[in-house]
Amino acid sequence: MFQNAMEFWSQNILLANTSHAAGGFGLATVFQRYLSGKAAKPFLPVIVGWILLAFCLITHLYAFTR
Repeated sequence: MFQNAMEFWSQNILLANTSHAAGGFGLATVFQRYLSGKAAKPFLPVIVGWILLAFCLITHLYAFTR
């Protein structure tokens, strides 16, 4: 299972880097919204964070199930 995913990520390095960067940035955006409360002015709308996290999740699911 992990061997297939590692092989996929090693063949698609740009997708791996983009996916992990999007996941980290999306997680930071979502955390900013839900941990700081509504008093802070958000950097981006929280929907952007959820979309980036969904992209990260979908690419990981594809890598593990292909």
